Amino acid sequence: MTSTPPRNSCNRVVGRLIEIRHDAGYHVQADMDALMARMKPLLVGRSVDTPVIVVADWRLCNQLVLATDLADGILGVMNLANPYLLRSANLVRADMPTALMQVMRFVSEAQLKGRRVFTSPNDLTEWLREVTTTLILAKSSQFVISRAHFRTCHIRCRKSYRCNSAGRDEASWR
Repeated sequence: MTSTPPRNSCNRVVGRLIEIRHDAGYHVQADMDALMARMKPLLVGRSVDTPVIVVADWRLCNQLVLATDLADGILGVMNLANPYLLRSANLVRADMPTALMQVMRFVSEAQLKGRRVFTSPNDLTEWLREVTTTLILAKSSQFVISRAHFRTCHIRCRKSYRCNSAGRDEASWR
């Protein structure tokens, strides 16, 4: 069985929900340019009266530290999005403290109260529940929970995790 190489993605899913997957990381400027090219059409021309909700999943990104120019690029994308955001939830693995600290730095430097970092999909979903519709909440929950199950299967060969009937990794995604 051939595995698909990881890739980054940025898509509007439903309503004002944008999901970003940072699976492949950002190794060269072209990676950053591709993210910017996907994000701009989702924001530019949008009224600030109808802000978006972004859920960014960093859990499958094995790149611990971004080069300075690429980290600046991530901040550029975040700053571009600031005027259009209602909330931005960044989901990071708790067992990767360096990556967690880097994403926390991005969120801090983007200087928007509506941005947060989470290590728990459940906490992320509860935070979004305060400001969103049932449909968007269901889609964002599906995104983070299904990816937690994928992560469990992805790393099973390296660590011993048990998968419960809901498809969640009992060791770290409660």
